[in-house]
Amino acid sequence: MTTMSPIRGGILHLPTSQEGRYSQSLERGLAILRAFTPERPWMGIAEIAEHLEMSRPTTHRYASTLVALNYLEQGRGRKYRLGMRAGDPGRSAVASTAIRKIPPELLRELRDASGHTASLAVLDGSHIVYVDRARSARQGRSEVAARLGRGSRLPSASTALGKALLAELAEPERRAALTSGDGLSGRQLARAIEELDQVHRRGIAVADQLRVKGQVCVAAAVRSRSALPVAAVDIAIANTDYSDRETRERLGSLVRESAARMSAELGFSAQS
Repeated sequence: MTTMSPIRGGILHLPTSQEGRYSQSLERGLAILRAFTPERPWMGIAEIAEHLEMSRPTTHRYASTLVALNYLEQGRGRKYRLGMRAGDPGRSAVASTAIRKIPPELLRELRDASGHTASLAVLDGSHIVYVDRARSARQGRSEVAARLGRGSRLPSASTALGKALLAELAEPERRAALTSGDGLSGRQLARAIEELDQVHRRGIAVADQLRVKGQVCVAAAVRSRSALPVAAVDIAIANTDYSDRETRERLGSLVRESAARMSAELGFSAQS
């Protein structure tokens, strides 16, 4: 069965068995998201409606829903742009595909070389999700990380893994992640963005006792062939063991090297 889509340029080829299963509402919502491009980052309701040949009331209803779900953001002049969650499906798809190519022994090698628990995580909106952990026998009784495992979630802004990933995002995505949930004041947001700029320049992120008392985490981003940050790797160490400069430099080097090796497995080349 072939039918005309209500969205401009869309001709649907639906098998008879699919009748009644196709959602035009979902198609319209996705079409609105696809309408935004690098050349057309901001649009008003009238522009979106004209571009997609939809009525303004219908367009406004869908846009309002997408704003409520953080797939769109509304700025000044009643214009809209893609929101934080708009990139999540693509980023998650790339990340889930990429991390399967990372040999699990690389995380264990980082644990053995450092003597401390090593973890791998991906970004999911304003949180990180642990995808693998190589636990150290000396992780310690006070380590909350003992309760963390695959699938565990933590706010990205308060973890080294999250900071390493947020530091590689575009400014709008950074701000959206930092202001979600409880949010930050203007001054706090400015400091957080400045810290992420420093993380980007250094290549590593450090979280000192942010999630676990007495623990420091050091993390670096893992990149795909296209240089997209798809994951982050870190080491968790007691802050008493992280006190001297030589240890800090050694662990920072180990994390960078591990992230570079994982990135190389995904086809990333720092020379390209």
